[in-house]
Amino acid sequence: MDLVGLKKKYRQIFFLKLAGTQITFRLPTWREHDIYEKVFTFSKEPRGQIEDKLFRELCLDPILVDEMNNLPAGIVPTVVGVAILLSGNNLSDQDKIDRLNTDLELIRNGVNSNPYEFLIITICKAFPSFKPSEVEDLSYWEVLRLSAMAEQVLALETPIKFVTDKKPKSLTDKLFEDAAAAEKADSVERPKPDRQQDARRPVTPEQVRQAEMIRRIQEKNRSGR
Repeated sequence: MDLVGLKKKYRQIFFLKLAGTQITFRLPTWREHDIYEKVFTFSKEPRGQIEDKLFRELCLDPILVDEMNNLPAGIVPTVVGVAILLSGNNLSDQDKIDRLNTDLELIRNGVNSNPYEFLIITICKAFPSFKPSEVEDLSYWEVLRLSAMAEQVLALETPIKFVTDKKPKSLTDKLFEDAAAAEKADSVERPKPDRQQDARRPVTPEQVRQAEMIRRIQEKNRSGR
């Protein structure tokens, strides 16, 4: 099976491994999804027969298509069900609408964080005759050349430049830094007590007696008595 050729033809191909069998398939287009949904809803034909037809259209492995009737039970409806689920949304209830919003946010985040998507948008703004799919088919260097031209056509104030966010420190690095900081703090010379501040502290009678006793002992030692 020529996966490279299939990728060029369908842009996206999908794989499912079921019961030890790998199935390569494509997704229906948006229009096909709408048609298939209506067929499942309104057709009087048994669902199994409809699923068999869709499997023949979606499966990209001709050998599996020929051997479809010999595949383990459940493979055909599973592949068809996954393909229908991923290819569209009939917005039949609030859950489907919520899913649409979630899917849109997911794709939006992907577009906003992808520099190549930004270049495609910039090129299409500067040269409206281009479609995004056409830009994607150009070579890498041609995309960059058109991007540089688009800067001038759109009169951008600053050239396009992409920067990466500073890589966050790993937990290990942070622990080492914290340990070093703690060791440094322990090694810092502690401030000496403020004698003037100590002198301002109130003196108790017991401290007075101890001071007088020490003074007498020191005088006795000096006199040799």
